[in-house]
Amino acid sequence: MRLVYVHGIGQGGRPSAEVTAEWTAALERGFDAIGRDGVLGGVSIELAYYGDDLDDLVRSCDTSDSSVIRRRDGRDDELDPFVADLVDDLRIRAEIADGDVRAELGAGAAEKGPSNWEWVHAAGRLLSRKLPWLTDTILEHFVREVSTYLKFPQRIDAIARSAVAGDEPVVVIGHSLGSVVSYRVVTALGASITSPLYLTVGSPLGIPSIKRALPGPLGVPTGVHRWVNAVDERDGVALFSRLDRTTFGAGIENVAELTNPRDRPHWIGGYLADTVVAQAVIDALTSTT
Repeated sequence: MRLVYVHGIGQGGRPSAEVTAEWTAALERGFDAIGRDGVLGGVSIELAYYGDDLDDLVRSCDTSDSSVIRRRDGRDDELDPFVADLVDDLRIRAEIADGDVRAELGAGAAEKGPSNWEWVHAAGRLLSRKLPWLTDTILEHFVREVSTYLKFPQRIDAIARSAVAGDEPVVVIGHSLGSVVSYRVVTALGASITSPLYLTVGSPLGIPSIKRALPGPLGVPTGVHRWVNAVDERDGVALFSRLDRTTFGAGIENVAELTNPRDRPHWIGGYLADTVVAQAVIDALTSTT
């Protein structure tokens, strides 16, 4: 059996061995909590590490000296429509009303709506205030990296595909943006892989602007026998805590009773150490699929 990790945002510059060790240690904490150790013996573990490649892509695409969220110059001709849609999706799901954004803007630019940079900036500031852990920096990383990846996915997908593809059954775990990357790859591989478990944690797959950028039809990939989606409902990246036939597709098991540390609701260490998540991984790794 193989186990493949697909990481999320902000991992550029970290040694891949460090990221792998962090994920594995978290899983083992979950195994220990339910009295199971030695589960990973004989399991081949691989990280689809694309952090540095994504950083390179972001740098190559960034023609501005300013932030996509924190810019103040109001140059509407440079507004990325996907960024505007993504920030507005986050804003709506966080129950920040149009009137709140207008109040944040003040007089002058209030009538231009989300197609205007100033509106996007104001919505971003309100998001950071409403979700204190979702700082300007984290929000910036998320929006910039997601938008860059979805415009130019080929390089990152090739890295993940190399890790996931193979004849031996594979358990795939995708966190944050890694759930979007892994979904695209696992879907493209189709019946050429056998995956007893596809696990997504802290996933933004239910966000409308992200769904529109994915190849359809949406749903459980052909080679996946079981898809479990786990989320801390305070996680501002995983705005749609359930991935179901309304938000994504039928047949996905949802676990939304997780509680990560208050100041780190998106933390991979909390997700993988959860006993329900750990049990799902154990069941898959010890299956005869």
